[in-house]
Amino acid sequence: MQGIVGQNSGELAFELFDGEPSPANLLFANDEHGGQSGSPVSATGVQRFTLDIGGRPWTLIVHRHSVAQEPSNNLPSIVGGAGLVIDLLLFGIIAGLGREKRQIELREAEIRKLSVAVEQSPSGIVIADLDGRVEYVNPAFTRVSGYSLAEMRGQNQRILHSGQTPPETYEDLWRTLLRGEVWRGEFINRSKDGAIHAELAIIAPIRDQNGKVSQYLAIKDDISEAKRAEQKLRDSEERLRLAAEGARFGVMELDFEAGTTYWSKEYREIVGVPPNFPVPPPAQLPDFIHPDDREAVQRHLDRCLSAGGDGQVGLVCRVVRGNGEVGWIELRGTCRFAGSGSERRTSRIYAVITDVTAQKAAEQALLAYSDQLEETVETRTAELKRANERLREVVFAMESVGTAIYWVDPENERFLSVNRFAAAMLGYTEVEMLQMAVPDVDPNFPMHAFEEIRETIRAEGFLRFETAHRRKDGSMVPVELTVYHHAGEDGQQALIAFAVDITARKASEAALQEAKAAAEAASVAKSSFLANMSHEIRTPLNGMIGMAHLMRRGGLSAEQSDRLDKLEASAAHLLDVLNSILDLSKIEASKFTLEERPLRPESLVANAMSMLEERARSRGLHLQSEVESVPKDLLGDATRLQQCVLNYAINAIKFTERGSVTLRLKVIADDADETLLRFEVADTGEGIAPDVLARLFADFEQADRSTTRRHGGTGLGLAITRKLAGLMGGEAGAESVLGAGSTFWFTVRLRKAALPETAPESVVLEDGAARLRARHGGARILVAEDNEINREIAVCMLEDAGLSVDTAEDGVQALDKVSSNDYALVLMDMQMPNIDGIDATRAIRRLAGREALTIIAMTANAFADDRAACLAAGMNDFISKPVEPERLYATLLQWLDARG
Repeated sequence: MQGIVGQNSGELAFELFDGEPSPANLLFANDEHGGQSGSPVSATGVQRFTLDIGGRPWTLIVHRHSVAQEPSNNLPSIVGGAGLVIDLLLFGIIAGLGREKRQIELREAEIRKLSVAVEQSPSGIVIADLDGRVEYVNPAFTRVSGYSLAEMRGQNQRILHSGQTPPETYEDLWRTLLRGEVWRGEFINRSKDGAIHAELAIIAPIRDQNGKVSQYLAIKDDISEAKRAEQKLRDSEERLRLAAEGARFGVMELDFEAGTTYWSKEYREIVGVPPNFPVPPPAQLPDFIHPDDREAVQRHLDRCLSAGGDGQVGLVCRVVRGNGEVGWIELRGTCRFAGSGSERRTSRIYAVITDVTAQKAAEQALLAYSDQLEETVETRTAELKRANERLREVVFAMESVGTAIYWVDPENERFLSVNRFAAAMLGYTEVEMLQMAVPDVDPNFPMHAFEEIRETIRAEGFLRFETAHRRKDGSMVPVELTVYHHAGEDGQQALIAFAVDITARKASEAALQEAKAAAEAASVAKSSFLANMSHEIRTPLNGMIGMAHLMRRGGLSAEQSDRLDKLEASAAHLLDVLNSILDLSKIEASKFTLEERPLRPESLVANAMSMLEERARSRGLHLQSEVESVPKDLLGDATRLQQCVLNYAINAIKFTERGSVTLRLKVIADDADETLLRFEVADTGEGIAPDVLARLFADFEQADRSTTRRHGGTGLGLAITRKLAGLMGGEAGAESVLGAGSTFWFTVRLRKAALPETAPESVVLEDGAARLRARHGGARILVAEDNEINREIAVCMLEDAGLSVDTAEDGVQALDKVSSNDYALVLMDMQMPNIDGIDATRAIRRLAGREALTIIAMTANAFADDRAACLAAGMNDFISKPVEPERLYATLLQWLDARG
């Protein structure tokens, strides 16, 4: 083209095509001098140029005629187009003709049209050189940026940078342009007056006739208003999301015209269906509606959907959640109708649901809404208008939930917005409440108190607590408040408070507290009764067992010995019954404490074999054991485990007529921390019927409850065994086949501990009196006991062991004798007149020189609390009545040996 343009005479004609030359693709032709569009003309020269503009091929054909004509001196400056077609046309002409001095005369009228289009374009247009220096800007650019063409010419566009556009945007821009491609993106620029505005830009390379990029063209649109509208939309959607999360309500929309159903995420969570659960069409009930409620729900919806219905949906029904759990929901909403008269039909239902499983009422609140949203929504797109319509429906549903909602200014406590329910609950109008502040309705929160919780809410996001609001008539209503801190991206701060009237809940709590106090009083009375009963029974038992022991000292005939055996057996049986009742009571009252000491489970089986071998032999039974290897580092309560094994084994021997009884110990599971053991006692007895077996482990139950039963018993042994096993992390049960015997079992979990390998301590109880006499004969002992018979028995037992004994009938005498005499040891009863054993011990410990005196409780108060009270008062040890002579001797030996 340069060859044609370079001549100073002649006339030019142009044809511009979108793609290959053809009549259909012709966009522009200057053919007044004989040229025919799309075909060669009578000319002295024809030249064809291919242009690449914005990734599209353009063809420019130039015809030079021989008519001499003065070259035009009125070529306009390089300009761009406002619309896509005009821009591309101008770019093509500019790119095709180049930047050298043009000798092509264009028709001034056509050029003027293009220039006016560019100048009046609503989009800002910038042409810059390859270094980014501005060559041209149009008036639209000047209106937005504030910079004129004169100010911008020769300037780099960095003058517009605000510092808020990410560096990656510029990096992507230049990578795209250097590849010769068109770049589209957004800038955050600063105008001449310092204002920040967002721009949507399209920047394309301009190529010369040789296809080389010579300049860059930018078309820019100010999108600041659109950005602000988007931000307001995000704020409103965030408020709605906070409302759903904070108030725990679900939203449902049924569109009968479109045949679509919408469930919110919260809706799915409340009804207990997974995210991928299929949504049924509007006219079909969801599968999760409880079968028993489906008919009633359908009837209710039919009434609401009928032409004569009031359009209000309100029902409570059951749902079956995905895990099989049955819950209650409350659904409230409204219908929208289309048509009129007989043609009136339901077009849409908007509803919210809340989980009312606990009390069939809304206990979680919905977040407040802002009336100011309506003004913003009016300027949005059609999609925003639909979202606003849904929001209004949700707001209507929120008013039906029954939760007071406040928006509060965190700086001055004034109400920014309240819902109708909040005003109604307090007896005000909404207008009245907007003139008030938090202290006007809640006297617990003057400004200084409000400031204290405000920072906590800001830091944590929300705060839940109970308070009381004052109504307009002066009465108070208890409420539970959940307060959230909301910080909008525009910097506006607010506190959103949800208040639920908890008057009914408070009444229930008060009633529950009264019931609890009554139950605790009954428990205390029961414990006191059991303690007194234990003391009153153990005291005469101690006399019976002690007197039997003294009677044996004098020698007995065979008949007398037999009768004494029966007396002792009866006393032992009575003691066993008493202990069982007390054990059961303590377990039920959660006051039963297990010891955790090193033990050897296999020794428990061996002990039971040793104790019961003679009893089994006397009934003609074979007693045997099967014991697996058990870890050596186990901790547990050996006494209670032994009790459980003996309960089973004694029953098996008692109810087996012939054959054998087998004691087994098995390891069920073992790891680094604990071991699960199973104890079994199997017999070859007559077996137990299934209906009887099912109730055997209940309190006071027996296999034979008839008045002619062959075997005695209280029915407590199995019940206690099951409860003890449960306390030790296991279970208990039994299997039986009629005519083939029974197997009773229990499991326990025993913790492991690293223990040194030491020989187990053995206490020899036999002949304790002789050893006491040999080691500590003549040692002076004080017995403080108010019961005359028990005092006599204690003196006789101690004198048999060679000890010197003094007595005191109450705590006053005990304190007086300890003050004036030196004793090796004191045996102290708990319950005594004047001063009891606890106060007497405390007084003795305050005497000079008696701080280390050994004091041992010997009392009929056998509860763990009694033992703890004695040790806390300063006693050294504890012996419960009835006293076993050998156990008494062993305890005295232990403490007298320690004394030296």
